[in-house]
Amino acid sequence: MNIKYQNISEYFCIDPIKLNKLGVFDRFVGIDSKLFVDPFLFENLDIPEFKDSREKIKNHFRKVIKLLLVSKNSNDLPFKQAVRFLTFEEVKGIGIGYGKNTGDGNCIGPKLARKLAEVGKEIVDFGITDPEIFELLGLFQEDYGADRLSDLTIRILHEEFVQYSVRITKELGISNIKKAYKDRNYQLPYIKELGSFVKFLPKKCLRDLPIAHDKENIDYVVSFNEDLRHKLNQLVGEDWSKHLKKPDLKSSLLDNKDAIRDLVSHYQNKKPLSYNFNEDPKGEISWKAVGEKIAHENKLELSLPKSPSIEDVKDVVVEIIKKFKKNVEFNGANKLLKKGNGRIGEEFCQRVFYIVADSYCTANNLDLTAEGNGGRGPVDFKMSRGLQKIVVEVKLTSNSKFLDGIKKQLPTYEKVESAKGIFLIIKTSESNTQVSNLQSLELEYKRNNLTFPDYFVVDAFIKPSASKL
Repeated sequence: MNIKYQNISEYFCIDPIKLNKLGVFDRFVGIDSKLFVDPFLFENLDIPEFKDSREKIKNHFRKVIKLLLVSKNSNDLPFKQAVRFLTFEEVKGIGIGYGKNTGDGNCIGPKLARKLAEVGKEIVDFGITDPEIFELLGLFQEDYGADRLSDLTIRILHEEFVQYSVRITKELGISNIKKAYKDRNYQLPYIKELGSFVKFLPKKCLRDLPIAHDKENIDYVVSFNEDLRHKLNQLVGEDWSKHLKKPDLKSSLLDNKDAIRDLVSHYQNKKPLSYNFNEDPKGEISWKAVGEKIAHENKLELSLPKSPSIEDVKDVVVEIIKKFKKNVEFNGANKLLKKGNGRIGEEFCQRVFYIVADSYCTANNLDLTAEGNGGRGPVDFKMSRGLQKIVVEVKLTSNSKFLDGIKKQLPTYEKVESAKGIFLIIKTSESNTQVSNLQSLELEYKRNNLTFPDYFVVDAFIKPSASKL
């Protein structure tokens, strides 16, 4: 089995039920789940290693605020020290965030840390010194997204996460461990294929989007702050929330002291809720089980000659796609493509197809393997020996940038044989507009003697039953 979609429990041969009882996130190896450590969730976290951790986070930001309060300009010593307090190296071995194929987090370098300190200084000069302001900067500061707030939190609580991981490792009886730090005798699980240690994450501190980056915070403040609402309406109109860019929001907030106070107060009083792993509304963990279920219940026999050509590889990939299409359109797999929130997501479908395809290759002992880009984006089918490769791009018609995304990739396919690229189009509604637009684009390319890649349309739209018509 390709380790890049194994769970931690599978890789280390741990009972997943035991892992769940311990409240540990059974993350994937080498693939990041779009979940984040939310600093807000440490307020009442009943885990011994994280006792007083919320206060530790606040104290870290209080140090930054004290430095900014005495700073006279961005070149003096206090300001530079504040920047250092906001600068962090990337977090290794966590498996969450927006990373691709690494399982690692993102760093906050000196350049971004300086921007955060500059915005923080403007707010502090208003007389607003709540430490939470540094958790809210992601709402109106570019490049400071949910993943960086999460990684920053893990860095501040690094000792706590390591000690938690050491305890969980012992309780689970994991034997594949190594000394993780030269100066301390911390033994952590080790994934030799990736050369990476594992840090365990409590489910209770994870969210699909940290509260600090929830647009609802801004919506709430704008609804009650007439001055700010008036400015935003003047800037982009009544439907400001759909069009406002962070620099505009930043400028509008930073000259409105009351709005910032409202924002901080609303944030402080929100109820902390961790991610619902049982329902998995974003499909962050269920995609693997869905893909395996489809492949297991719908067997497919495949074969390749000893020295396959690129066309031989393509033929196998097309067989997999046709089987996937049949499973979705006639065998009920369309229902499985819906996430916990009832929607069909592009990333979810990409991952499901990735699992299905690789399962078929593995079941038939083929040298052909499917490798997803961290479970997101294209699925590359390639020989374990040689350079024969087919790229399959999974696209949903519900994506508002459906055709634009395809147009951007077409120049790449124009330069190579069409056999090397295939679009797998997932139709998610009754409308045929997007498919018709694609067909028109294909005709345009052919009239101009340009290469257009093969594509297959899979109708995943669930028709209403006769009783509901």
